[in-house]
Formats: sequence, structure tokens, C-alpha cells
Amino acid sequence: MENLKNPVDREIDEQKIRSLITEKYPYAVRSGQAKNYSALYTSDVTYLPYDGPACHSPKEIEKFYNMITEKFRIEPVLSIEELKVLDTGEDAYAIGLSTATLTPKDGSAAHTYPFRVMWLFHKVLGQWKIHKQVWNVKPQVAH
Repeated sequence: MENLKNPVDREIDEQKIRSLITEKYPYAVRSGQAKNYSALYTSDVTYLPYDGPACHSPKEIEKFYNMITEKFRIEPVLSIEELKVLDTGEDAYAIGLSTATLTPKDGSAAHTYPFRVMWLFHKVLGQWKIHKQVWNVKPQVAH
């Protein structure tokens, strides 16, 4: 097991994780290809979407993805608020926000949904993958 004592290694891994979430993830969602999306996850993933079925494999994620994209075009925007690569160098976590605009394919009006997301990552063969993903509705701020 690699140990991340070098701050440069940690920074490189943080950049890779930020790219995974803010660039690769939205691209995979918009691609319309379930395999592109499921490739972001580990083989023993735990995927807990808001108001959706728990998924525990890339195949289950593909089934859920296809169910959603059959009816909607999805435009996600993701950001990371907190990110930490653990000392092992093999695991990390992030807390972030997602704004997903779902446009029905039947031509009805689009709706935008704000979510809070927690990700746990694991490095697989040198590549960062999402190991656990939990979605929750972002609470409205009282004024």
C-alpha cells in the first residue's frame, strides 16, 4: 500500500479527483452511453441516488441510468466543496454540489434540481473511481 507523505502526490491526486467529478462525470452523463457512466465506478460500488434504487454494481447503475435517460436529457453541473485524499493514497472522500437540469424527451418543461453529494473514492489500477455515492436534496436556505 502506497503512503502519501509527499504533498505534491496529494495535490496531483486531488486534481485527478476534481477532474473526475467536474469534467469526466458530466461528460459521461451527457454522453447517453450507460457504459461511459458506469466506467466511473468501482466494481463493488454503493450508489444511492435520491429517490431512486440502491445500486451495487456497474450493471445496476447502467440499468438505472438507462431508465432515466430513456425519458430525460440530463445536464449536470458539479462542484466539490471539500476534498481529502487519505494517508493511504488509495482512498479519498469529497462533499459537493450538483445541479441537474432534466429535460423531458416528450417536449415538456425542464426542471432543475439541486443536490448535495458525498463521494468516497478508491484507486483501482492507478485510476481514481467512485466507490460510494450518496445523493441528497440540497436544503433551501431560510432568509
